[in-house]
Amino acid sequence: MLDEDVPTSSIIIHNVQLEDEGCYVCSFKLYPQGKINGRVCLTVIGIVEINIEKFSTQSEDIIMVSCSVVGKPGPMVRWKTSENVIEHKAEIKEDDNGIVTVISNVTVDLSTFQANKITCIASQLSQDGQTLEKTISLREVRNVPFRIAIVVGIFVTLLIIVTVIAIRSGRILPAVCFASTTRLSLSSLLHGVVSERQGPRRGD
Repeated sequence: MLDEDVPTSSIIIHNVQLEDEGCYVCSFKLYPQGKINGRVCLTVIGIVEINIEKFSTQSEDIIMVSCSVVGKPGPMVRWKTSENVIEHKAEIKEDDNGIVTVISNVTVDLSTFQANKITCIASQLSQDGQTLEKTISLREVRNVPFRIAIVVGIFVTLLIIVTVIAIRSGRILPAVCFASTTRLSLSSLLHGVVSERQGPRRGD
C-alpha cells in the first residue's frame, strides 16, 4: 500500500507474475453515503519461464532436445541453428487461467551435426513482445589434460613395476647398467685408479 489517504490511495505491485492477474477492489466507507467501491483489473502478458534439456535415444549418435516455454498469451517457439534438424510438432497446453505451455522438440544426428550448441528462442507476437532464449551444449566437454595425466600416470607406474621386477630378477635394464658404469669410472678416477679399458699403467 503506497498511501492510505482517501484522495490518493494506491498500491504498487513489484515483480509482477502471471498469478497477479485479476481485478482489484478499493473500498471506502463514507458517512452518510456508506460504502463506496472502486475496481481496476490487471492483465499480465509475457514469458515467465523457458527451459531446455536433452535426452539420449537408443542410438548413440541421435539425441532429442526439448524446449519448454510458459507464457501468456501462447509464445512462439523456434530453434536457432546453423545446420538442419528434424523438428517435431509442438505440444500446446493451456490452463484455466489462460497460461500456455509450449513444448517443442527436435532430433539431432550428432554424426552429421557439426555444431556443438543449439538455441531455443521464445517470443510474443505483440508489438512490444518479449523475447527470451536459452542455449544448450550437445556434446559433453572432454577434459583432455586430465586424460593425458591419467595415461602418463599409468605409463610411469608400469615403468616402475617393470624396473623393480628386472632388478629383483638380476636382469638390470641397460639404462641402469650405464649409470652404474659411469659411477664406477668416476669413483676409480677419484682414487687414482685407471680402468682397464684405458690400457696398462706406465712402468709396467
